[in-house]
Order: sequence, then structure tokens, then C-alpha cells
Amino acid sequence: MRSTAAGLAILTLLLSLPGCRIVRDTRGSPLLADAEQRIVAGRSTMDDILREFGAPDRILREAPGDLFIYRFAKVHTDALLIEEPVITNLEIFSYTESDAREDRLVVLFDRAGRVTNFGVLRGTPELD
Repeated sequence: MRSTAAGLAILTLLLSLPGCRIVRDTRGSPLLADAEQRIVAGRSTMDDILREFGAPDRILREAPGDLFIYRFAKVHTDALLIEEPVITNLEIFSYTESDAREDRLVVLFDRAGRVTNFGVLRGTPELD
């Protein structure tokens, strides 16, 4: 009788062990490390930007000129789940933490297709 109770206790313990999940997701292409040095306001053209960085993730058509937006995002998610998956499928405890960071390059052009201004935001190194 004791061995049966002990066996059931061990089986219950093994079935309710926590499940951990770690997810690392990226979206888009990483920005070039020297993006700021590759663009010269007043001299770089739309063709230069397309050649250096490829197709943008988004293009906005504005009255003064076009706007190219390049984005690269990283999402890190950690999860812990403790459940009894066999008999009751009861979730005992669940915890999820997620952190998302983004790099962004925005390039503004005049009507002739010449860069008038640009900006770079780098947030993904904080997740490394």
C-alpha cells in the first residue's frame, strides 16, 4: 500500500513539473552598424539609399518628399508554466515576461529624391 501511494506521489510530481519556454524572435533585417556614416544629407540620393539599405519596410508619400522607414525588431519572451497535464489539465501557475526593442532608420527626401534629413534609433543592443 505504501509503495502504491509513493508511486502515485512520484508520478503526480513528475507530471506537474514546470515547463519553461524561451523565445527569441526577430523581425526585419538588422541595420548596418555604420548606417549614419553611409548617408550624407544634401548629397545622398534615393538610389544611394536603396542600394545601401535595400527596400524600406514602409514608404510614406508626403508633400515635401518621400519618407523611407527601415525597422528591425527583437522580441525576447520567457515563460514558465506549471500544470497537471494528464487528468485535469489544470494550470497551477503561469508566468510570462516579454521585452521588445527596435532599431529604426528614417530617411527624408525632397521632391528631387535627394536626402534632406535622416535619423537612427538603436534599441536592440539593450537585449543582447
